[in-house]
Amino acid sequence: MKIIYPDYENCLTNLTNSILKYFDITPYHTTLKKLDKILEEDNYDNVVLLIYDGMGSNILNRNLDEKSFLRTNKLTDIKAVFPPTTTASTTSLLSGLNPLEHGWLGWNLYFKEIDETVTMFLNTKKDTDILVSKNSIANKYYHYKSIIDLINEKYKAYKLVPFDNNPYSDLEDLNNRIINLCKDKDKKFIYAYYDEPDHTTHIEGTDSDITIKLYEELDKSTKELCDNLKDTNTLVIVTADHGHINSIPITLSDYKDVFNLLKHDISIEGRACAFFIKEGKKQEFEQLFNQYFKDDFILYTKEEVIKNKLFGIGYENKFFKDSIGDYLAVAISNKYFRYNENSVKLVSMHAGLTEDEMLVPLIINKNRRFNNMNYKLIAMDFDGTLLRDDKTISENTKNILKLYKDLGYLIVGVTARTLKSAKDVIPLDIFNYLIINNGVSIYNVDSNEMIYQGNIDKDTAKTITEEIESLCEQIDYVTDNMYYIYINKKNSNLDFIRDISSIEEIGEPVARMNAFLKDIDKVKDYYELISTKYNNVNCFIMQDSDSINKWLVINPKGVNKANTLKELGKMENISLDEMIFFGDGLNDLEVMAEVGLGVAMGNALEEIKDKSKEVTESNNEDGIVKFLDRKLNRQKVKKL
Repeated sequence: MKIIYPDYENCLTNLTNSILKYFDITPYHTTLKKLDKILEEDNYDNVVLLIYDGMGSNILNRNLDEKSFLRTNKLTDIKAVFPPTTTASTTSLLSGLNPLEHGWLGWNLYFKEIDETVTMFLNTKKDTDILVSKNSIANKYYHYKSIIDLINEKYKAYKLVPFDNNPYSDLEDLNNRIINLCKDKDKKFIYAYYDEPDHTTHIEGTDSDITIKLYEELDKSTKELCDNLKDTNTLVIVTADHGHINSIPITLSDYKDVFNLLKHDISIEGRACAFFIKEGKKQEFEQLFNQYFKDDFILYTKEEVIKNKLFGIGYENKFFKDSIGDYLAVAISNKYFRYNENSVKLVSMHAGLTEDEMLVPLIINKNRRFNNMNYKLIAMDFDGTLLRDDKTISENTKNILKLYKDLGYLIVGVTARTLKSAKDVIPLDIFNYLIINNGVSIYNVDSNEMIYQGNIDKDTAKTITEEIESLCEQIDYVTDNMYYIYINKKNSNLDFIRDISSIEEIGEPVARMNAFLKDIDKVKDYYELISTKYNNVNCFIMQDSDSINKWLVINPKGVNKANTLKELGKMENISLDEMIFFGDGLNDLEVMAEVGLGVAMGNALEEIKDKSKEVTESNNEDGIVKFLDRKLNRQKVKKL
């Protein structure tokens, strides 16, 4: 099993600190740069943090199709705090502090002051219903200031949970409360916690039919929520507190020699287990533990826990050292500890260091409200969008786009085609700019000048070719003006296509590569291979709306349609919010999510429609200009 150690520069704590920063509160720790960028670009009225308990990245990927709403909106994976468990993680999310600081380390914690192991959220003695005190002992010793309270000092903040004074009744009620709060235009933060799929996964396991169905329901519910927020100015952040792993119990009372060395019950979590050892018995405990359990757990002394900063960095809570025991056993396999036969026994657990437990998704959905006159730039893909199926543009579309250009809108073509190929199918006078080769170059139509350009290092192109050529039926090397075809010769009479026998025949910079695999079912595998192995290129999977075929596109590092459109916006002093984009295929996904108004064609792939704000008629029905006339009302638009 792959082991993932905590990273307190890229975890749930950092997510909360990004939110604090957005609401003008000095962060306690470093922030998530990717999230900062999204928050900085747009002045959102509402920031919603929706937490699905136990929805780890790996299980999400196994239980949902890659076209699902949650997966297509995933920005990246981040790490849970340690231990990856509800008590530690949700407290970090609500406080902006690491477990070392807030002290809520796990479901059960030993309190030296009362010599009792307490279930933190329930205020009961471990594995019983017996209250340890009238008021919460956890809040007494481990009090922290919630970010809800901090944000409420400057703006508005709300906490929606299935307990507390005003609990929601079910997932539908939770969504409705979020939607109603977002109707208020005051700047606000909404923390929303849902206790699934954790509860079901504990009982049914990570991959049961019941668990998979629940993931599908959560996916559908999240999409419906975001759809209902489309007319608001809302950023929805979806994440989880931890993942899960199907687990096998080890009952300590079955190991009498180990059990007799313990002062009292174990604590924190079954997969991140604190042991308190009788006086003078530590050496014997270490020997026996390693004899029985070394293949399933890493055994840390208290001193090693502190030295390795497992529970994070920051100002140590004064009760922290008392609660972590003499030793901490951390799971690296699928095992977990029970104290005796009265202890809880579950199918799936968490709190260990496996990848399934430590990785959580960072899912982002943007809903922005703008009026029509904010739009200054109209961009569009070519094939399947501007071009009809016969690769022509209608006279109506051409003439109306010229009218919008005359009104002062910047008209931008955004295509995977080379410049020569684009000129063959489109009259360039309808455009101000062309972004060609999937974002590699910007062409200024008026000045006949390439003003932004990138390329793939030729040695890298050669190395990638050697890596995958036996798997491919064709590889294209694309420059600003040419397609060089390798392996599967085309014998084309088009002047921008040339067959080659070696990459050495190419005398100009390579803007990008296309790799068409013999086995299209392996596209994802080789996408992951190239993305992981070559850090100086940007690889993505391509599919057009009019085909089931998929292939790999390899661009220079950081280059795609979205980033290049953003660069053009900077040159023209136009923000992404002021742009409309029309698209249909997989290489339009990033743009669709980034611009102020992403519009999918009626013939677009479903994942493009899911990512878009609106859908128009197909490429064969003048979908672009029909939408523009509805949205912008050309007859009433004064010249910009």
